[in-house]
Amino acid sequence: MLSVAVVLLVRTAIANWLLAFGVAVRIIGPMPATDRVLSGNDYLQQTQRPLNCLLFLLPMLLFFHLGLVLFKDPNQLLAVQHITRLMHFFVNSTTGFLPAFAVVGVLLIWHVARKDPWAVRPRVLAGMAGESVGWMLPLIALVVLVGKMGLAAANADQGGTMQRLLLSVGAGIYEEFIFRLMFIGGAILLLVKVFGLRREAIALAAVAASGVCFSLYHFDAHQLLSLQAFPWSDFVFRALAGAYLGMLYLYRGYAIAVGAHAAWDIYVFHVV
Repeated sequence: MLSVAVVLLVRTAIANWLLAFGVAVRIIGPMPATDRVLSGNDYLQQTQRPLNCLLFLLPMLLFFHLGLVLFKDPNQLLAVQHITRLMHFFVNSTTGFLPAFAVVGVLLIWHVARKDPWAVRPRVLAGMAGESVGWMLPLIALVVLVGKMGLAAANADQGGTMQRLLLSVGAGIYEEFIFRLMFIGGAILLLVKVFGLRREAIALAAVAASGVCFSLYHFDAHQLLSLQAFPWSDFVFRALAGAYLGMLYLYRGYAIAVGAHAAWDIYVFHVV
């Protein structure tokens, strides 16, 4: 039964990849998913609506931040610290929930600005969860391809089970928020919508740049300054993974990029 389930999961994932990238080829000319007005009841469109993204992420946000309160370990994730510092420019508060307010606020403002309906379909959210697992599989293939399973195993040695699970979920939410939603989405909004540059060129450049920045983000200052001892193979692997997540964000939306990222981290921390 388990082998049958795995085969079905892989077949479903492959079908999703082919469908999504087929849609991507046709979409990249008119407009990327990050700034396209979506309408209708099509599943691919529904999953990219900000309201559905928010509802999909709410349980993850609650799990992560309540877990930080219970385990009192809020300083492991750099993305959370950086979003908190940014929010302090706008809100004079010491609450640890500021990053969550940023994510929720951005998605709600986006939803209202697009004038999307408030209707929610539970089947869409369930499909997004299944898709997230399916889109995680190419990252496993990438690890095998570039021979970085040792890197994944080393990353898995970080705290107890619950701490690693919290780190997985938090990294998925907030690293995707910084490097995909804000970086890629912001670049498209500014350079395409405001300055009128070519959409496809900006989208591809933003994906590549976000992948590089995402990779550099995972190295400390000593590693970055020691060019002779810099782990270039680790950098390339993370840059490729970041670019893959950037493409996934463009054509399947923020929430599914978060889900795939979190599923990958959970796999690394608990399976490898």
